[in-house]
Amino acid sequence: MERVASTIDGANSHRTILEEKTCTNRVLGVVFKVTMLHQYEITLAGDKFKGVGQLRDLLIDMEAIKYCSTGSFLSAMLFKRPFKGTFDLLVEDESQAFEIAADRCNVDRKKGTMTFKGDDLSGFKIRVYDTVSRHEQVRNYLIENSNLETCFITDADSRVDKLDIRIPKRGVALMQILLELDGDEVKMAHCVEKIVWSLANVGVATLLRDVRFMPQDLVDQAAELISEVMVEHANKTISALRVHGSEPFRTLSSVELKKFGKPFAALLKA
Repeated sequence: MERVASTIDGANSHRTILEEKTCTNRVLGVVFKVTMLHQYEITLAGDKFKGVGQLRDLLIDMEAIKYCSTGSFLSAMLFKRPFKGTFDLLVEDESQAFEIAADRCNVDRKKGTMTFKGDDLSGFKIRVYDTVSRHEQVRNYLIENSNLETCFITDADSRVDKLDIRIPKRGVALMQILLELDGDEVKMAHCVEKIVWSLANVGVATLLRDVRFMPQDLVDQAAELISEVMVEHANKTISALRVHGSEPFRTLSSVELKKFGKPFAALLKA
């Protein structure tokens, strides 16, 4: 039996799924109930919600290779962002992923995308990225250090489904996003929002624990970018947030941005 409890998380209202299971102790023969708290929930539009069952089966198949979630779906899970666009997967070998998906998906290798077979599922597009890029080191770390987590999926009609998916820790995901900004102003604005949200709602201690086993050179590079974006060029970043940001981040001041960024960067380098 599943129950839904309403909570408020920072500036975002979301629901926490409480799953109640009936279990039996094999030794004592005692029947008891266990309530499990799941922190990950995403709301999908109806056309995408139809594809959750197929996606769940695909992710089970993907366990044969190394993969993890990335992109908008991961941001929805870790930073309470709205999910939009494609469902993105990061894999070691793109060709292996397409081979595994061939039976249930229409694959476009040139575009690196695939859709589930069936007219009613064609709106659910999956994009595949591999580690062969100049960001190979951080991408490999994500894949090697991702954990299987349960994410509940809801739609506007309050239907509930769930899937198990491999995701990196929140702090590690932030490091990857920072290292792959590549000077993109829109990405930078969205990244700053995720950093501020994480510091305000999760706390710096948790983020530091998340990255304590990452290669220090990657962490140092990310810390330099935080200093550059949130401290040295805070006014420029605030201007970008005014244009590309979302509420309530558009109202941040450069002073507030520096208060978030300066100690976080310093602690990452320590």
